[in-house]
Order: sequence, then C-alpha cells, then structure tokens
Amino acid sequence: MTTLHMIASSAHSRSGMSDCLSLLGPDDAVVLIEEGVLALSQPGMDILQSLKTRLGSGDHLYFVRDHLVARGLSDDIAGWQAIDMDRLVDLHCEFDKSLTWY
Repeated sequence: MTTLHMIASSAHSRSGMSDCLSLLGPDDAVVLIEEGVLALSQPGMDILQSLKTRLGSGDHLYFVRDHLVARGLSDDIAGWQAIDMDRLVDLHCEFDKSLTWY
C-alpha cells in the first residue's frame, strides 16, 4: 500500500520529518507543505538527505511552490519537484492513502 506523506511542520520545531522517515516505504512520496517547505532553505539538512536516500530519485519528492514563494524562498530546488495545488490533488488520487505530519 502506497502512502503520500505531507510534511507541514518545520524540521526545527517539530519531529514530523523524522516521524515520517520512520514509516516511509520505497514506493511512497513526500510533499513539503506549509512550514515544511522551510527545510528546503537548508538543503544540506540531514533529514532531507535521508528522505532522498530512502526514496532514491527525486521522482517522489515534491513541494508546494506557492508555500515556498510565500515564505520568500527561491523555488529552484535540486532533487525536488515544485507542484501546484491541482497536482497535489492529483497525487492524493495516485496513492492509496495520505498522512499529514505536523
């Protein structure tokens, strides 16, 4: 069963990313939303590297572009795909279930 993991909390304030990592399967996907996109401002973070390692390629690593831009960050992030809200809805349909990590 595949899972779409949406991380909505900053890696600095909560344990959502590390909790997600503990349940992440090889066919799952991760979407950074809301405060979760702040992790992309520090691309060397260990947790981001762990997510990339666990999922292999960037085919299953996403972030909501509007959430990143709203926080004044650039949306040119290597290894992560920028998506809009329509694509986020599509992703929900592609996976068996979804979890939101706060």
